[in-house]
Amino acid sequence: MDANKLRVLEDMYTVYPTCGLCEHADIAPNSDWGTCRKQSYRHQKHSNSRRQLSISRYGGCDNFSADPSSEQELGGFAKFLAPPMP
Repeated sequence: MDANKLRVLEDMYTVYPTCGLCEHADIAPNSDWGTCRKQSYRHQKHSNSRRQLSISRYGGCDNFSADPSSEQELGGFAKFLAPPMP
């Protein structure tokens, strides 16, 4: 990465820990929606059964754990991945 570009990015850039980069997410390629493998709930409206929580690729929670492939996906930008929110 260009040294000048890196300096500017280090001063102002963050990659946020979102569901799209989390190992718990089950989101199909080219989709913005999926489910969380860690969080479930009891669905009352139709069946009273347990279901995985629907999520957006752009959301996030404090159970974030970086998917090992996210570092490959992010390439040189992986160093800008912020820690999960407390």
